[in-house]
Amino acid sequence: MRARTRVDHDRVDALLSPLDPAVRPDLSRFLQIHLACFDAMQTCAERGTSADRLLARTRRALRADLAVLGAARSHLCLPPPGPLGPLALDYVLEGSRMGTRLLARRWAETRDPAVARARNYFTAPSESGRWRTVCAALSAVPVDSAEAETLVHDTKRLFDLFHRAVKAIDAQATREAAPAP
Repeated sequence: MRARTRVDHDRVDALLSPLDPAVRPDLSRFLQIHLACFDAMQTCAERGTSADRLLARTRRALRADLAVLGAARSHLCLPPPGPLGPLALDYVLEGSRMGTRLLARRWAETRDPAVARARNYFTAPSESGRWRTVCAALSAVPVDSAEAETLVHDTKRLFDLFHRAVKAIDAQATREAAPAP
């Protein structure tokens, strides 16, 4: 999976890695991007699954942190990517949690008290062993199967969601910064 979606994953990393989570404007933008994506993903998650529960908890944490930062977020509603296989959703969500743990180190170095109080997202506990479970499930999918093709396709659509979120947030910021007529 990683090899077949590397370009898409790298594109998302290129969007997010310049953002410094220890700095209020960058953290606000990072959280807004994730909330927009996770809102859209929630509509695709099967109710009661691990992904559904993780998305619900994560979205609450993101909204709470944005409130702490005073980052008034106009309602940004991305169209959902459509039906998704649960394993693709798990792969992106659990991978995101791993990336978050790495970014948490940078976030923890902040000197901004508001950023330090916006701690819900970066300190949320992870389900023990969840990444290994997802990797084991992915390993069980035959590489040349239709299921593997669907997984890759769905994962690419999920990565694309981050690009759509950035574009929508940028467009929203431009509209909000424009002088009134």
